[in-house]
Amino acid sequence: DKAEEYFTSTIGHFNRKQLYSLSYYGNSQALSQISAIYKERGDIDEARIYARNAISYMNVWDVNNILLIRYSKLAELDMMSGDFEAALRSVETALGYATDKIPIKVRTDLMMQMVVCLEGLGRENETEPIIDDIERLINSASYDPAINSTDIYLKLAERSRQRGDVQAFEYYSDNAVRHAIYASDRIDEAKAYRYMESCLADTDSSRAA
Repeated sequence: DKAEEYFTSTIGHFNRKQLYSLSYYGNSQALSQISAIYKERGDIDEARIYARNAISYMNVWDVNNILLIRYSKLAELDMMSGDFEAALRSVETALGYATDKIPIKVRTDLMMQMVVCLEGLGRENETEPIIDDIERLINSASYDPAINSTDIYLKLAERSRQRGDVQAFEYYSDNAVRHAIYASDRIDEAKAYRYMESCLADTDSSRAA
């Protein structure tokens, strides 16, 4: 609440034209933070405007990983608005700034964003090789419990369930819960348990039939 109050106060000192014309790095960062506040308020359209302008007014010497993060956040907002075409462009641009040095979690999160975009566009047939790569990457880094997200594990669990691979399904489901607990994220933990309960309910229904 205090953060929102502070940034709302900051916004009040500028009109929109002035905000959009801010061109140095510090204000690019501020525009990104303003975007985050509008997102929290549920004003996704306004959040997208500020996110795009945060990117537009970055200095040419800003490092690639910052641009990667900005485009990834913009992609998230584009998806929330239902504009999967724009989201896919943002993700592809973000991946263009990815180097071999970026953390595996960042890379897999971007790849999962691409999967969601393609599914939103009805291009599910293009997601299989991407998910294969995600699975390969997270399994190569399984020593780090903080490296993967609950959403990715649930995606892989569902994929395993559809394939009838019980062992993989149990492995990914357990990891979805384990990661949520490790990250102290009760929302993700509840999401993982709800998913597992729904799978159990489906199994019981099939047996009854």
